[in-house]
Amino acid sequence: MGLNIAKLVSINIMTRVIVDVDATDEEVLEAAKANFHFQVDNELSENLELIQEDTEVPFSLTDATNIALTELKANLSSVVTPESFKSVISNRVKELLGDVDTNEFDLEWDRITSQVI
Repeated sequence: MGLNIAKLVSINIMTRVIVDVDATDEEVLEAAKANFHFQVDNELSENLELIQEDTEVPFSLTDATNIALTELKANLSSVVTPESFKSVISNRVKELLGDVDTNEFDLEWDRITSQVI
């Protein structure tokens, strides 16, 4: 399993609709909805504005620990002891979050592993 990262994706779509002269913004948007769906379903790459790495941390400590546990469960044969298991998880959490307070991680580890392991 490869390393996961967060990406930000932005598209820019525009469409033309014919509406009554007195149409409200909501009515105009409703009239445009089908065209927007078509563009997203069939012309997404033509409307791509950007794809970039999300440089803000998109995970909480709980999210990062759960991601690391899920990734590691697929490769359990490489983990020999509970301590090496915790060490691998801790390293993966640090990859996802950067610097992590060891006490916070230990508390989160105890909470999550008491539920899953």
